[in-house]
Amino acid sequence: MERSSSSSSNTTTFHEGSEAAFPEDVKHRMVAFASKKGMDMHNPPSMLRGVSELKERGDLILKILEENKEELCLDIFEPDDDGISCILNVHNESLFKFVEVAFARYKKQLGDDDDVEYLQNDSFAVGYMYSEQARLHAIEVLEDETLNIMYAAGLFLGDSVTIITEGTFHAAYQAAQCAISAMKSLFFPKKKLRRKLSSLKAATPNFEKIGEDPPITSYALCRPPGHHASASVAGGYCFFNNVAIAAQFAVDNGYRVSILDVDFHHGNGTQKIFYKRKDVLFVSMHCDPKLMFPFWSGYEEEIGEGEGEGFNMNISLPIGTNGGEFMNELRTRALPRLAEKRMDILLISFGGDTARDDPEGGFLLDTPDFEEMGYAIRTAFPTKRICVIQEGGYGLEVLDKNVKAFLKGLL
Repeated sequence: MERSSSSSSNTTTFHEGSEAAFPEDVKHRMVAFASKKGMDMHNPPSMLRGVSELKERGDLILKILEENKEELCLDIFEPDDDGISCILNVHNESLFKFVEVAFARYKKQLGDDDDVEYLQNDSFAVGYMYSEQARLHAIEVLEDETLNIMYAAGLFLGDSVTIITEGTFHAAYQAAQCAISAMKSLFFPKKKLRRKLSSLKAATPNFEKIGEDPPITSYALCRPPGHHASASVAGGYCFFNNVAIAAQFAVDNGYRVSILDVDFHHGNGTQKIFYKRKDVLFVSMHCDPKLMFPFWSGYEEEIGEGEGEGFNMNISLPIGTNGGEFMNELRTRALPRLAEKRMDILLISFGGDTARDDPEGGFLLDTPDFEEMGYAIRTAFPTKRICVIQEGGYGLEVLDKNVKAFLKGLL
């Protein structure tokens, strides 16, 4: 799915450096990236028990963004296509291949029955998922179409609610491209990177659209979400880890990044990807995993390993946490830790499932709390570029309003 891009005579001017480039009392432009066609291609049946990651989520968010572009100082773009290499810098090729071919293989096994709408895994390689032998068997299954694709499903799908439909791969691919485009829109020319950035600009159509007033905040409407996907296993509605892909893309281009995850559920995939690394700080605020998914990951004693020790921080909160309690933990624990590490760009895994009455949640945040959350983050980092990646949020009555409120707080 690589796409070549023609060179451009782009003369876009970028602000120098990341600090003191923006006055603190000025509203700055925001850019958003969304692929309506991509989101529509992943459409799990709504009647499936336990599946809340539905097409309507993306529709509602995109609609409210389009209706409030002036208030949010927002421009909305389709993502560029940076090819598969940015995804494979985070995920192993076998997982990528499985997501790409699984539905077609499954449907073919069932005699190309037109009634087949989705693949749902019901058999798991417990204790075997990360073994070398399993990896070799998985490659064999992916290469030999006479073998049962459900063998690979048991290795690459970590639960039964991460549904694959005919268009899932294309939707997940486009979600990753949205994250990459949102990250690229924030790049600025550090001295040692001038030549590299000039080349990147020439290969990036959206730089021309963004113009001479670069944004300080970007938003990627990613559907399906990504933070539960590890390098080799999909799960929790997630196939490719969009925030990790954006972070790695930034690191590969010479930028220092940190990640703040404010989804109701722990970003276990993001943690696993960066757990042994010191170049990306990961801070997550989430429900106590003894009570809610993902259960096996997200405990406060998990602080990183090897070189990554001290660069992973989990803030575990009880069911029933309200807006004031959440904000206190954000201000007194999460934001101070993020401020300790030098960074050029802050990535935020934003989940709206911390909202009151969210069907997948258990916190009690209301719409004003989301605006306050965004404001607290922007106040803590008034001159930092911030890249927001959409994760969860399943209460269709309030999701769009809460996304808008959070982004408004970041202005």
